Parts: sequence; C-alpha cells; structure tokens
Amino acid sequence: MALCTEQLTNRGPAGGRPGDQPPAIGATTPYPGPATQRGRPRPGRTGMAGMMGTGGGGQGRRVLDTDINMVPMIDLLMVTIAFLLVTAVWSQMSRMDGSAQVPGPSDGIDPPVHERSLHVDMRSPDRFVLSWREGQVVARSVEVPREYPALAKAIAGEWHSNGSHTSPGDTRRDEAVLHTADNTPFKDMVAVMDAIEATRRPLLRGESPAFALTLATQ
Repeated sequence: MALCTEQLTNRGPAGGRPGDQPPAIGATTPYPGPATQRGRPRPGRTGMAGMMGTGGGGQGRRVLDTDINMVPMIDLLMVTIAFLLVTAVWSQMSRMDGSAQVPGPSDGIDPPVHERSLHVDMRSPDRFVLSWREGQVVARSVEVPREYPALAKAIAGEWHSNGSHTSPGDTRRDEAVLHTADNTPFKDMVAVMDAIEATRRPLLRGESPAFALTLATQ
C-alpha cells in the first residue's frame, strides 16, 4: 500500500506533470477547455498539425491548386479577331478618291483617242450595214445586199481603203464589231464571221486575218 502511494506521488495527478499535488478526495478536476487543448498538442500529433488549413471555415491557409476557366478568355479572343477582320475590310471599302476636278475643259490633258473600227450590222432582214466608227462618231457607212459573197467583197474593199493597220510591218489588226439580233440563227452568224475572216493581210512572214472580231453587247 505504501508502494502504490509513493508511485502516485511521483507520477502526479492524471494528465499532470511529475511533482504536482494530487487532487483532494471528493474534489472535481476541471475539464480542459478549447484554450487548454489548443495550447497542448494531443498525443500522436505534432505541433504543426493545427496550422494545416483545409480551406473551410476561414481557418488556416487556402488551397492554391484551383482551376482557371479558360472559356471566357477564348470567347473574348475570338470576338476581338472577328472585329479586327471586319473593320479592316470596311476601311478599304469606305475609301473614296477625292480630287478637285470639276466638269469643264481640261487643262493640259488630251481627250482619249478612239481607234477606228468597222461595225458590221446584220439586224436588218434584207441588207448588211458596214460603218467605220471612232467611238460613237460614225465616219463612214455603206449598205450591202444580204448576200455573203457580196459582204466579203465589200469588207475587203473597206479595209484596203480605210483600214488603219495595212502595212506588212505592222503586227496589229483592225477591229471588227458584229451586231446581231437576239433571234439571229447561229448559221447566219457563222456565215458573217467567215466573210469577215476572209479578208487577209500580208505580213513580213506569211499572212493573217485583217480584223480582230468581237461581238457587240448592244
């Protein structure tokens, strides 16, 4: 019995340090509150365990590995690129060439020169009309019966007398414009084209058609 009393005296009260007086019999031991527990680490845990934050309740450190939503950034980038592309196109379309030129006689600027061309009009049902024009000005006009051999002969005579490029050293050709109606048969058009192509011009080496044929839009 003496041995047990000596051991209790050396150990001190439960949860206390050696040398502390044991509580009296019948006295109540105060329960250690949160402040007491906070100051003393629990068995099996280190003192740094209380500093590790869980991210809840506003205690401890916050978690740093959070996700960043990239969708709004991508949307903003796409809208910015589209805006830049559209404004670049509109800036080119909205440009206007401004000058101080007003209607009236020009000073030191020659008017455009229209080269003479032969117009072959086959819209009439009974004749062909050959006319030399310089732009909208008719310089000469002649009517030919609606016969293809007579047309080819008249075109050759007109080129020899009024053609602009008759020299063998000149590689350019005169222009012939064919006027047709909307309901003109295709075979008649081909016959008139052959009559125009029948006029040949000599060159330094060989020969070539005297006219470059085009179709009128009106």
